[in-house]
Amino acid sequence: MRMIWKVKKGNSKKLTDILKSSKQGDIILLSPGEYHVLSGINIANITIKGIGNDPSEVVIHGFFSLRNQSVLTLANLTLYTPHNRNTINVKNGSTLTLEKVIIHGGTSGNYPSIWCENATVKINASEIYLPEEKGASIYLSNNSEAVIRNSMIYSIVAYQSYIQLHQAQVRVAVRLMENGILSGTGIVDFPGVSNYFGLYMANGSRANFDTVNIDENSVYFSLDQSILNIKKTRISENLLLTVSHDKQSKVEIFGDTNRIKINIDDEEIPSSKERSTSQTVEPVSKKDKLKEEPVTSKEENSLYHIEKQQKSGLEELQALFGLHDLKKQIMKFINTVKFNQSRKEQGFKTTSLTLHSLFMGNPGTGSKPPFKQRI
Repeated sequence: MRMIWKVKKGNSKKLTDILKSSKQGDIILLSPGEYHVLSGINIANITIKGIGNDPSEVVIHGFFSLRNQSVLTLANLTLYTPHNRNTINVKNGSTLTLEKVIIHGGTSGNYPSIWCENATVKINASEIYLPEEKGASIYLSNNSEAVIRNSMIYSIVAYQSYIQLHQAQVRVAVRLMENGILSGTGIVDFPGVSNYFGLYMANGSRANFDTVNIDENSVYFSLDQSILNIKKTRISENLLLTVSHDKQSKVEIFGDTNRIKINIDDEEIPSSKERSTSQTVEPVSKKDKLKEEPVTSKEENSLYHIEKQQKSGLEELQALFGLHDLKKQIMKFINTVKFNQSRKEQGFKTTSLTLHSLFMGNPGTGSKPPFKQRI
Protein backbone atom coordinates (compact mmCIF):
# COMPACT_ATOMS: atom_id res chain seq x y z
CA MET A 1 0.00 0.00 0.00
CA ARG A 2 1.31 3.41 -0.94
CA MET A 3 2.15 5.74 1.94
CA ILE A 4 2.12 9.55 2.03
CA TRP A 5 4.59 10.99 4.52
CA LYS A 6 4.80 14.60 5.69
CA VAL A 7 8.03 15.83 7.25
CA LYS A 8 8.08 18.95 9.40
CA LYS A 9 10.57 21.76 9.00
CA GLY A 10 14.19 20.64 9.19
CA ASN A 11 13.53 17.16 10.62
CA SER A 12 16.47 15.50 8.86
CA LYS A 13 16.42 12.35 10.99
CA LYS A 14 12.82 11.61 10.17
CA LEU A 15 13.46 12.20 6.45
CA THR A 16 16.46 9.83 6.53
CA ASP A 17 14.43 7.17 8.36
CA ILE A 18 11.56 7.46 5.87
CA LEU A 19 13.92 7.23 2.90
CA LYS A 20 15.49 4.05 4.27
CA SER A 21 12.14 2.38 4.98
CA SER A 22 10.13 3.74 2.01
CA LYS A 23 8.42 1.35 -0.37
CA GLN A 24 7.44 1.55 -4.01
CA GLY A 25 5.04 4.38 -4.74
CA ASP A 26 5.52 6.27 -1.47
CA ILE A 27 5.26 10.07 -1.51
CA ILE A 28 7.25 12.26 0.86
CA LEU A 29 6.09 15.84 1.39
CA LEU A 30 8.64 18.25 2.84
CA SER A 31 7.65 21.40 4.68
CA PRO A 32 9.74 24.53 4.02
CA GLY A 33 13.15 24.26 5.67
CA GLU A 34 16.60 22.67 5.31
CA TYR A 35 17.27 18.93 5.49
CA HIS A 36 20.55 17.00 5.62
CA VAL A 37 20.87 13.55 4.05
CA LEU A 38 24.64 13.19 3.91
CA SER A 39 24.99 9.42 4.14
CA GLY A 40 23.73 8.75 0.63
CA ILE A 41 20.50 6.84 0.10
CA ASN A 42 19.67 4.10 -2.41
CA ILE A 43 16.21 4.99 -3.69
CA ALA A 44 13.36 2.60 -4.45
CA ASN A 45 10.57 4.15 -6.55
CA ILE A 46 9.46 7.18 -4.53
CA THR A 47 8.45 10.83 -4.94
CA ILE A 48 9.91 13.65 -2.83
CA LYS A 49 8.08 16.95 -3.11
CA GLY A 50 8.57 20.30 -1.45
CA ILE A 51 5.34 21.97 -0.36
CA GLY A 52 6.69 25.51 -0.25
CA ASN A 53 5.71 28.26 -2.64
CA ASP A 54 8.87 27.82 -4.73
CA PRO A 55 11.89 25.46 -4.93
CA SER A 56 14.12 27.68 -2.77
CA GLU A 57 11.95 27.14 0.33
CA VAL A 58 12.79 23.43 0.63
CA VAL A 59 16.53 22.64 0.63
CA ILE A 60 18.13 19.19 0.84
CA HIS A 61 21.86 18.84 1.50
CA GLY A 62 22.82 15.37 0.32
CA PHE A 63 23.05 12.90 -2.54
CA PHE A 64 21.05 9.96 -3.89
CA SER A 65 21.72 6.75 -5.81
CA LEU A 66 19.35 4.93 -8.16
CA ARG A 67 20.08 1.32 -9.15
CA ASN A 68 18.38 -1.57 -10.91
CA GLN A 69 15.34 0.14 -12.48
CA SER A 70 14.61 2.37 -9.52
CA VAL A 71 12.43 5.47 -9.99
CA LEU A 72 12.88 8.80 -8.21
CA THR A 73 10.76 11.90 -8.75
CA LEU A 74 11.83 15.20 -7.18
CA ALA A 75 9.61 18.27 -7.31
CA ASN A 76 9.67 21.86 -6.07
CA LEU A 77 12.90 21.76 -4.07
CA THR A 78 16.61 22.65 -4.12
CA LEU A 79 19.54 20.25 -3.77
CA TYR A 80 23.05 21.11 -2.55
CA THR A 81 25.73 18.48 -3.13
CA PRO A 82 28.58 17.56 -0.75
CA HIS A 83 32.15 18.04 -1.91
CA ASN A 84 33.36 15.41 -4.43
CA ARG A 85 29.97 13.77 -4.99
CA ASN A 86 27.39 13.39 -7.71
CA THR A 87 24.11 14.89 -6.57
CA ILE A 88 22.22 12.00 -8.13
CA ASN A 89 23.80 8.84 -9.53
CA VAL A 90 21.45 6.99 -11.90
CA LYS A 91 22.31 3.55 -13.32
CA ASN A 92 21.05 0.26 -14.70
CA GLY A 93 17.70 1.13 -16.23
CA SER A 94 16.65 3.59 -13.51
CA THR A 95 14.63 6.77 -14.14
CA LEU A 96 15.05 10.20 -12.57
CA THR A 97 12.38 12.88 -12.99
CA LEU A 98 12.92 16.50 -11.96
CA GLU A 99 10.05 19.01 -11.88
CA LYS A 100 10.83 22.55 -10.69
CA VAL A 101 14.12 21.50 -9.09
CA ILE A 102 17.32 23.50 -8.62
CA ILE A 103 20.57 21.51 -8.28
CA HIS A 104 23.89 22.99 -7.17
CA GLY A 105 26.69 20.52 -7.92
CA GLY A 106 29.62 19.69 -5.64
CA THR A 107 32.02 22.52 -4.90
CA SER A 108 35.00 20.79 -6.52
CA GLY A 109 33.34 20.88 -9.94
CA ASN A 110 34.92 17.52 -10.76
CA TYR A 111 31.78 15.45 -10.29
CA PRO A 112 28.75 15.92 -12.58
CA SER A 113 25.61 16.95 -10.72
CA ILE A 114 23.77 14.11 -12.46
CA TRP A 115 25.62 10.95 -13.50
CA CYS A 116 23.48 8.82 -15.81
CA GLU A 117 24.69 5.41 -17.04
CA ASN A 118 22.30 3.21 -19.08
CA ALA A 119 19.41 5.14 -17.54
CA THR A 120 16.86 7.92 -18.19
CA VAL A 121 16.61 11.50 -16.95
CA LYS A 122 13.52 13.68 -17.43
CA ILE A 123 13.87 17.35 -16.52
CA ASN A 124 11.24 20.10 -16.69
CA ALA A 125 11.26 23.70 -15.47
CA SER A 126 14.51 23.11 -13.58
CA GLU A 127 18.04 24.53 -13.24
CA ILE A 128 21.22 22.41 -13.04
CA TYR A 129 24.40 24.20 -11.93
CA LEU A 130 28.06 23.26 -11.51
CA PRO A 131 30.68 25.55 -9.91
CA GLU A 132 33.38 24.88 -12.50
CA GLU A 133 32.85 25.61 -16.20
CA LYS A 134 35.15 22.76 -17.22
CA GLY A 135 32.91 20.09 -15.70
CA ALA A 136 29.57 18.65 -16.80
CA SER A 137 26.41 19.32 -14.85
CA ILE A 138 24.89 16.26 -16.58
CA TYR A 139 26.90 13.28 -17.82
CA LEU A 140 25.27 10.57 -19.99
CA SER A 141 26.82 7.29 -21.13
CA ASN A 142 25.96 3.77 -22.29
CA ASN A 143 22.74 4.49 -24.21
CA SER A 144 21.28 6.86 -21.66
CA GLU A 145 18.53 9.34 -22.51
CA ALA A 146 17.90 12.86 -21.24
CA VAL A 147 14.72 14.79 -22.02
CA ILE A 148 15.18 18.41 -20.92
CA ARG A 149 12.30 20.85 -21.32
CA ASN A 150 11.91 24.51 -20.32
CA SER A 151 15.08 24.29 -18.24
CA MET A 152 18.55 25.77 -17.81
CA ILE A 153 21.60 23.51 -17.65
CA TYR A 154 25.21 24.54 -17.28
CA SER A 155 26.69 21.81 -19.46
CA ILE A 156 25.94 18.31 -20.67
CA VAL A 157 28.11 15.50 -22.03
CA ALA A 158 26.72 12.51 -23.93
CA TYR A 159 28.68 9.39 -24.88
CA GLN A 160 26.63 7.02 -27.06
CA SER A 161 23.50 8.63 -25.63
CA TYR A 162 20.50 10.74 -26.65
CA ILE A 163 19.59 14.29 -25.61
CA GLN A 164 16.36 16.10 -26.31
CA LEU A 165 16.36 19.83 -25.59
CA HIS A 166 13.08 21.73 -25.83
CA GLN A 167 12.90 25.45 -25.07
CA ALA A 168 16.12 25.07 -23.09
CA GLN A 169 19.22 27.10 -22.31
CA VAL A 170 22.77 25.71 -22.26
CA ARG A 171 24.93 28.15 -20.31
CA VAL A 172 28.35 26.66 -21.10
CA ALA A 173 28.51 23.68 -23.46
CA VAL A 174 27.06 20.55 -25.03
CA ARG A 175 29.52 17.77 -25.87
CA LEU A 176 28.42 14.85 -28.04
CA MET A 177 30.87 11.95 -28.26
CA GLU A 178 30.92 8.47 -29.82
CA ASN A 179 27.69 8.65 -31.87
CA GLY A 180 25.88 10.90 -29.41
CA ILE A 181 22.58 12.33 -30.68
CA LEU A 182 20.89 15.64 -29.88
CA SER A 183 17.45 16.83 -30.93
CA GLY A 184 16.75 20.50 -30.23
CA THR A 185 13.11 21.49 -30.60
CA GLY A 186 11.62 24.92 -30.09
CA ILE A 187 14.33 27.47 -29.24
CA VAL A 188 17.65 26.39 -27.74
CA ASP A 189 19.60 29.29 -26.26
CA PHE A 190 23.41 29.46 -26.16
CA PRO A 191 24.54 32.47 -24.05
CA GLY A 192 28.23 31.69 -24.65
CA VAL A 193 29.29 32.62 -21.11
CA SER A 194 32.67 30.83 -21.18
CA ASN A 195 35.75 30.27 -23.36
CA TYR A 196 34.59 26.76 -24.23
CA PHE A 197 32.95 25.64 -27.45
CA GLY A 198 29.19 25.99 -27.02
CA LEU A 199 28.82 22.74 -28.97
CA TYR A 200 31.55 20.14 -29.51
CA MET A 201 30.77 17.01 -31.55
CA ALA A 202 33.01 14.07 -32.38
CA ASN A 203 33.10 10.51 -33.71
CA GLY A 204 29.86 10.14 -35.62
CA SER A 205 27.66 12.35 -33.44
CA ARG A 206 24.57 14.12 -34.79
CA ALA A 207 22.68 17.26 -33.75
CA ASN A 208 19.51 18.80 -35.17
CA PHE A 209 18.07 22.13 -34.00
CA ASP A 210 14.84 23.87 -34.94
CA THR A 211 16.12 27.27 -33.76
CA VAL A 212 19.40 28.34 -32.15
CA ASN A 213 19.30 31.65 -30.26
CA ILE A 214 22.44 33.72 -29.60
CA ASP A 215 21.89 37.09 -27.93
CA GLU A 216 24.55 37.53 -25.20
CA ASN A 217 27.97 36.60 -26.63
CA SER A 218 29.37 35.19 -29.84
CA VAL A 219 29.33 31.37 -29.82
CA TYR A 220 31.66 28.77 -31.30
CA PHE A 221 30.82 25.22 -32.43
CA SER A 222 33.34 22.54 -33.40
CA LEU A 223 32.75 19.25 -35.28
CA ASP A 224 34.96 16.24 -35.89
CA GLN A 225 33.42 13.55 -38.12
CA SER A 226 29.88 14.58 -37.15
CA ILE A 227 26.65 16.05 -38.57
CA LEU A 228 25.01 19.36 -37.59
CA ASN A 229 21.74 20.76 -38.91
CA ILE A 230 20.25 24.09 -37.78
CA LYS A 231 16.99 25.08 -39.47
CA LYS A 232 16.91 28.63 -38.12
CA THR A 233 19.25 30.99 -36.26
CA ARG A 234 18.41 34.07 -34.21
CA ILE A 235 21.63 36.01 -33.66
CA SER A 236 21.73 39.52 -32.18
CA GLU A 237 23.54 42.36 -33.91
CA ASN A 238 27.34 42.40 -33.56
CA LEU A 239 27.42 38.72 -32.51
CA LEU A 240 28.64 35.71 -34.50
CA LEU A 241 28.08 31.98 -34.69
CA THR A 242 31.37 30.41 -35.81
CA VAL A 243 31.41 26.74 -36.79
CA SER A 244 34.66 24.87 -37.51
CA HIS A 245 34.60 21.31 -38.81
CA ASP A 246 36.71 18.77 -40.64
CA LYS A 247 36.08 17.52 -44.16
CA GLN A 248 34.44 14.34 -42.88
CA SER A 249 31.63 16.33 -41.28
CA LYS A 250 28.40 17.71 -42.67
CA VAL A 251 27.04 21.10 -41.65
CA GLU A 252 23.76 22.73 -42.73
CA ILE A 253 22.86 26.08 -41.18
CA PHE A 254 20.25 28.57 -42.34
CA GLY A 255 20.04 32.15 -41.15
CA ASP A 256 21.58 35.61 -41.39
CA THR A 257 24.79 35.03 -43.35
CA ASN A 258 26.38 38.19 -41.97
CA ARG A 259 26.36 36.56 -38.52
CA ILE A 260 27.38 33.01 -39.42
CA LYS A 261 30.94 31.97 -40.18
CA ILE A 262 31.86 28.44 -41.23
CA ASN A 263 35.39 27.05 -41.52
CA ILE A 264 36.23 23.70 -43.12
CA ASP A 265 39.72 22.73 -42.01
CA ASP A 266 41.87 25.42 -43.67
CA GLU A 267 39.07 26.85 -45.82
CA GLU A 268 36.51 29.51 -44.99
CA ILE A 269 33.09 29.05 -46.59
CA PRO A 270 31.97 32.24 -48.38
CA SER A 271 28.65 33.75 -47.40
CA SER A 272 25.47 33.32 -49.42
CA LYS A 273 21.97 34.47 -48.71
CA GLU A 274 20.55 31.21 -47.37
CA ARG A 275 23.53 28.90 -47.19
CA SER A 276 24.33 25.37 -46.24
CA THR A 277 27.55 23.40 -46.45
CA SER A 278 27.84 19.67 -46.98
CA GLN A 279 30.42 16.96 -46.59
CA THR A 280 30.08 13.24 -46.02
CA VAL A 281 30.46 11.77 -42.53
CA GLU A 282 31.13 8.18 -41.61
CA PRO A 283 30.64 7.20 -37.93
CA VAL A 284 33.79 5.95 -36.29
CA SER A 285 34.38 4.01 -33.10
CA LYS A 286 37.96 5.02 -32.36
CA LYS A 287 38.02 6.96 -29.07
CA ASP A 288 39.42 10.48 -29.29
CA LYS A 289 40.42 12.92 -26.58
CA LEU A 290 37.88 15.62 -25.88
CA LYS A 291 39.22 18.96 -27.14
CA GLU A 292 36.43 21.37 -26.52
CA GLU A 293 38.59 23.93 -24.68
CA PRO A 294 39.60 26.91 -26.79
CA VAL A 295 43.32 27.54 -26.49
CA THR A 296 45.07 30.71 -27.55
CA SER A 297 48.45 32.35 -27.35
CA LYS A 298 49.60 35.58 -25.78
CA GLU A 299 51.61 36.17 -28.94
CA GLU A 300 48.76 36.53 -31.41
CA ASN A 301 50.90 38.14 -34.10
CA SER A 302 53.38 35.25 -34.21
CA LEU A 303 50.57 32.73 -34.30
CA TYR A 304 48.94 34.52 -37.20
CA HIS A 305 52.23 34.29 -39.07
CA ILE A 306 52.40 30.56 -38.29
CA GLU A 307 48.88 30.12 -39.62
CA LYS A 308 49.78 31.74 -42.94
CA GLN A 309 52.85 29.52 -43.24
CA GLN A 310 50.71 26.45 -42.59
CA LYS A 311 48.34 27.46 -45.33
CA SER A 312 51.07 27.88 -47.88
CA GLY A 313 52.53 24.41 -47.18
CA LEU A 314 49.32 22.62 -46.35
CA GLU A 315 48.64 21.13 -49.75
CA GLU A 316 52.19 19.80 -49.91
CA LEU A 317 51.85 18.28 -46.45
CA GLN A 318 48.52 16.64 -47.38
CA ALA A 319 50.18 15.17 -50.46
CA LEU A 320 52.73 13.24 -48.40
CA PHE A 321 52.00 9.52 -48.15
CA GLY A 322 50.46 8.28 -44.88
CA LEU A 323 50.83 10.39 -41.71
CA HIS A 324 47.04 10.45 -41.26
CA ASP A 325 47.04 11.10 -37.50
CA LEU A 326 49.65 13.83 -37.85
CA LYS A 327 47.76 15.58 -40.65
CA LYS A 328 44.62 15.53 -38.52
CA GLN A 329 46.47 17.07 -35.58
CA ILE A 330 47.98 19.80 -37.76
CA MET A 331 44.49 20.74 -38.97
CA LYS A 332 43.33 20.96 -35.38
CA PHE A 333 46.18 23.35 -34.61
CA ILE A 334 45.20 25.54 -37.57
CA ASN A 335 41.51 25.57 -36.62
CA THR A 336 42.39 26.42 -33.03
CA VAL A 337 44.49 29.40 -34.14
CA LYS A 338 41.62 30.62 -36.33
CA PHE A 339 39.17 30.15 -33.51
CA ASN A 340 41.32 32.20 -31.13
CA GLN A 341 41.93 34.92 -33.70
CA SER A 342 38.18 35.23 -34.15
CA ARG A 343 37.65 35.44 -30.38
CA LYS A 344 40.25 38.19 -30.12
CA GLU A 345 38.51 40.17 -32.87
CA GLN A 346 35.28 39.89 -30.86
CA GLY A 347 37.01 41.16 -27.72
CA PHE A 348 36.95 37.88 -25.76
CA LYS A 349 39.68 36.61 -23.45
CA THR A 350 42.27 34.15 -24.74
CA THR A 351 44.51 31.61 -23.08
CA SER A 352 47.94 30.33 -24.01
CA LEU A 353 48.61 27.75 -26.73
CA THR A 354 51.83 25.76 -26.88
CA LEU A 355 52.87 24.62 -30.37
CA HIS A 356 56.02 22.75 -29.34
CA SER A 357 55.95 19.22 -30.79
CA LEU A 358 57.55 15.91 -29.89
CA PHE A 359 57.76 13.35 -32.72
CA MET A 360 58.06 9.78 -31.49
CA GLY A 361 59.13 6.83 -33.58
CA ASN A 362 62.15 5.23 -35.20
CA PRO A 363 65.46 7.18 -35.46
CA GLY A 364 65.08 10.10 -37.86
CA THR A 365 61.37 10.62 -37.18
CA GLY A 366 60.44 14.20 -38.06
CA SER A 367 63.89 15.10 -39.31
CA LYS A 368 63.53 14.51 -43.04
CA PRO A 369 63.47 17.75 -45.08
CA PRO A 370 60.14 17.10 -46.93
CA PHE A 371 58.42 16.75 -43.58
CA LYS A 372 60.31 19.32 -41.50
CA GLN A 373 59.99 22.11 -44.04
CA ARG A 374 56.21 21.83 -44.13
CA ILE A 375 55.83 21.76 -40.37
